[in-house]
Amino acid sequence: MSRSLACFALLLVLVALGDSAHAQGFLLDRDPRPGLAHDASFVERADLPSARAGALSVVLASSYALDPLIVSADADGRAGAIVGPQLVTRTAIAVAAHPRLWLGVGGDVGVQSGDEPRGSDGQRISPASFGVGAPHLDLRAGLHHAERLHVAVAARVHLPVGSPGAFLADDGLSGSLRLLVTAPLGPRWSLAGSAGAVLRPRAALEGLEVGSDLTYAVALQVRTSATLAFRLEAFGSSTLHRLFEGRQSPLEVVAGSAWENQRFSVAFSLGTGLTSAYGAPTLRATLRLAYRRAPTRP
Repeated sequence: MSRSLACFALLLVLVALGDSAHAQGFLLDRDPRPGLAHDASFVERADLPSARAGALSVVLASSYALDPLIVSADADGRAGAIVGPQLVTRTAIAVAAHPRLWLGVGGDVGVQSGDEPRGSDGQRISPASFGVGAPHLDLRAGLHHAERLHVAVAARVHLPVGSPGAFLADDGLSGSLRLLVTAPLGPRWSLAGSAGAVLRPRAALEGLEVGSDLTYAVALQVRTSATLAFRLEAFGSSTLHRLFEGRQSPLEVVAGSAWENQRFSVAFSLGTGLTSAYGAPTLRATLRLAYRRAPTRP
């Protein structure tokens, strides 16, 4: 377990050393897109499922976002969406290496369109209509496990491949580190939250400057039966070198429900951006399918 943590720490150091690079393409979504079957749609949980080494988790999620990247006025003085409707499908596969340590991989693909507004140079801004996101490596480790409080740490490293021109990947190595907390509030209610940082290359587009971010998320869940739960989730971020400035600080809220049994879960959520910052859409709809399997006994 300590060796896996050391390897991820080294990767995150390499990401931080490369943060001074500048590029035009960048990953539009900064939220971590949870990779374990028991997570909420957008918020990771610290109460890791008790599992023997070899347990498997598979997540497939599709997210539709409307106008996640707009300009208030282009060179012709008109408002327009650089990215209008966007559909991104993500896959994450994780394996328990230890009862409190999960390792995973994932990736995504997306399709989109836009209004092709004119930039300050008079040229049309037209991102690629199809792209592949940067593959990522995940680590989730439990730090504290008690009846009233669970604490874990999560790390993710995005490999420097993908489609920055489609706003589905950063133009270089990037990664994130997050602290997760989950607190049961009784037999039916629970509260989960996370806070951390995303380290990535800086990029600029029509007055918008992005780079490494502070990230945060919180989810309130109520379980109405053994198989049905309802959730209210909020998540956001802010660029570190322009902390809490308007265009640099997206915030979203979504509400949804989830059905699950011992092996499968299906979750649906619907929400909107609460700010006009980049990445916060006017509408977001997400469908999430998950599968979990215990290891085969020898």
